[in-house]
Formats: sequence, C-alpha cells, structure tokens
Amino acid sequence: MSTKVILKLLVTIIMFFIIGLVYLIYYSKIEDKYNKTLNKIINEVHYNIMNNKIDEIEKIKIPGNTIITLWMKSQRSQWIPIIVDKKIIRPNILKESKDIPKIPSSFKIITKQLMIDIRRDGYNYLIWSNRFNYNFIVKNIILLLLYIIAGYIILIMIFELLINPEKTSYQFNESGGNFIEISNKSQNELLNDYKNLWSKNFKISNNFKNNFPFVKIYNLISLTIKPIDYLKECLQIAQNYFQWNNSNFYIFQNNIFFDIYNNETLKESYLKIAENSSCKGDIYIPLYPYNKNNIFGFLYFNWTKDADLNIADIIYLLKFIFSDKAKNIFIFENEAEKVVNIVNQMMEKDNNNEVFFSVIKADNREKIINNLKVNQKEKLNKKLKELINSKFNDINFAQINDLFYIFFGECEKKEVMISQIKDFISNIENQNFNIDNEYGNIAITYSCGVSFKNKRNIHAVTLIKEAEANFNNAENNGGNMVLFN
Repeated sequence: MSTKVILKLLVTIIMFFIIGLVYLIYYSKIEDKYNKTLNKIINEVHYNIMNNKIDEIEKIKIPGNTIITLWMKSQRSQWIPIIVDKKIIRPNILKESKDIPKIPSSFKIITKQLMIDIRRDGYNYLIWSNRFNYNFIVKNIILLLLYIIAGYIILIMIFELLINPEKTSYQFNESGGNFIEISNKSQNELLNDYKNLWSKNFKISNNFKNNFPFVKIYNLISLTIKPIDYLKECLQIAQNYFQWNNSNFYIFQNNIFFDIYNNETLKESYLKIAENSSCKGDIYIPLYPYNKNNIFGFLYFNWTKDADLNIADIIYLLKFIFSDKAKNIFIFENEAEKVVNIVNQMMEKDNNNEVFFSVIKADNREKIINNLKVNQKEKLNKKLKELINSKFNDINFAQINDLFYIFFGECEKKEVMISQIKDFISNIENQNFNIDNEYGNIAITYSCGVSFKNKRNIHAVTLIKEAEANFNNAENNGGNMVLFN
C-alpha cells in the first residue's frame, strides 16, 4: 500500500472518530442548552410581570423553529396564558382560567415534548416545547461537522498536490491490460491512426531481423524481475540499437499516462502518433497489446536523423517486449516478492532437506485457452490446481496465468522429488480432463522445469531463474518433458 493511500486512510479514520466524538459531546449537551433558552424566556416573562412591564412581553425574542406554549399560575391559582404556539398574547387580552391548561391542538404534530414546571417568587410557570430546536442542531452539530469535512477535503487536496505519485505498479489483466477508454472525437482519430499503424506496418527489415539482440530481452523475462526494471532494461537495449534520443515509455495508470523514469504526466494535447517511417521530431507509438477500443500506453523517443526510423521494426519490437510470456511479469508482480522471500527462508534453514522450485505449464496453452469459454477455462484451471496439490505433499503452490503454475518446497531426497514430477508428467491419467458435456474431454501434456539448491549457497532468485531456464528448454524442445539441474 502506498504512503499516500496510508495517509489518506489515516486522515479518514481520524475524521470519522472526530465526527463521532463531536456527535456524542454535543448530543449530550444540546438538551441543557435548549433548557437554558427556555429558562431565559421564562425569566424575561417573569421580570416583566414583576416590574409591571407587561407591554415588554411581546418583545421577547423566541428562536426560530421553536414551538412554545407558556402558562403562568398566579398567586390566586389562576392560569394565565402568556405564549401560545410561539405567539405572544397581547396584554389587553390576557385571561385567567381556573382549569389547568391543555396542550393546544397544534401540538399534535410534535412527537417529542418537554414540560418544565418552574417557580418564580410565588408564581408557577408551565411550559411545553418541541424537544430539540433546529437552530441548535444546525449551530452546534451540522455546521461543526461541515467544517470538519471541509478540513478533511483540504487535507486530501494537499496530499494530492504535495505528495508525488508512487512508482507506478503496472498490471495487466487476463485480456491484455489496463486501458484508456476512447470517448471524444480527437481520441477516436488517435485510435484510427493507431489501428492503421499496426495493420499497415508489418514487414520488418533484414538488418533488424538478423542483428537486433532479441535474446537479451528474452533472457530478462523472469518472475523475479520487477515490471519497471524490465521496461527500463528493454528500453536501453532498444535505444542502443536504434540510436533514439530521450526514449521513454508512457504507461496508462489511474486515468493518466506516466513515464517510467520520473512519473511525469504525458500532456496528451502535444501527442501525435507517428504514421510512417519518415516522421521526425517527437515520436509517439502506441504500445502492444493491441485493443481495438483502447490504448495501453506509448513508446516515446526523439528522432532527428536523416534516415527513416523503421517504424515496422519498432512495432515488431513492441509486440516482442509485451509478448504473452512477458505479460506474466506484470500479472504476478504482487506475488513474486512473497515467493522469493518464502524460498529464501527455506534455503536459510539449518537442516538436511533439499529445496526445490518448479515451473509447469500446459503445452499449446494459448491454443487451448482460446478454444475454451470463460467458465470452461476456470473449470480446467481448478481441476489442474487440485490435481497438482493432490500429487505433491506439503508444497507451496501459485497460479501465474491460465494453465501456468509454480510449486516449490522442501524434500528429503532430490531423487524422490524428480521421480514424482516425472511420474506426474508422463502418467496419462494426469493428462485427460472432462470439461463439460458441451466441450467433452481434453488431453494436456506439460512442460516442466525444476531446480534444486544442491547444498549451494545461492539466493532464491538464482534458484527460480534456473527453474525458468530449465522450463524454457523443455518447452522449446517440444514439450511433454521435465528438465532439472
């Protein structure tokens, strides 16, 4: 979790705590404050009566939205209405009544009533009022809460302005990535250029095909490399070959395009997609994977040389950098560090157990998953995971992608584990699965690479890369096999 998110969460928790505290404090005090107001009214009425200032009674100010009925009981035990439904009775129509007054009919709408019986110098005063006055609620609670919320919003805005965005975590989903939606006219025109770019430029140069160091990029692909490091390494390899200036990747994240070096935002108003190999100046090329409705990011570089920039070569390179195999780097990013830490802990134990790491994938994986519906694919993944876990005891298991897994752990003897994995790969019972009545059965073979610590003093990253290398060799040599060191 990023620092900015943690700070926002902390401020939010504090804000809700303060709101709750304010509510409890003011709710407990609001009745006392309201009673003081009613007493003040009674005191003013009593003062005017005792000082023969009856005319002053109708000048008494009663807070808005307050409903009050006030009666005075004289020394002759006669009830005199002073205020009825907030309306002050004029002195010339004051009447006396021997009956105890009843609540006026207008009070039927009042659900909560407060009755106060107060004695003042021989006079009794009886008052009915609505229990809580809106003015007190607004003044003592709502306004204060609004101030607190306004302060919270200001703090969040300060965090957004002062705290730089965290290093972007670039994550793909199963269908190819996080994308920016195309909505307005200019963006639709941009996307049309994008589609034309990918569809028209497909013939790469012989020099690029024969001399570009694809192996260097291929060797970078590992579950242990961070996406940001992978992109920077790829960019450096490409820049050395093509002789670009100021090259960078802009990746779409959180509705903004960020560059991978400084997290600076791309100003889309300056952006113009390169349409052919003769373009000069600032060059922007949309990134693979291709999506007909969205843009995932851009490759940027500056080109001032007289020679053409060989846009078809660049497009091919982008497809290679963001290949299906490389996509696993982004999918598994959040789990990769945990896996490395667990493997390291196993390797640091002071015991005689062997530590192993295994990478296994279904052969012809892409073809299989393309022929399956979503629910069929999920069902097959579930069956494979259950099968692997049932065949190997006390292992740590993780799914990298569809039909692509890792499992690792400790074993007493290396030879026993190798034998178990070989049996799993070769046993025909582990290769046949019933999907459903619609699809029927499917047969799967596996490519598997395994590495063992072999009592060496090595890091977990080394062990994992050895397993990946063995897996690549098994897959490239036809599959349906397991290779190990």
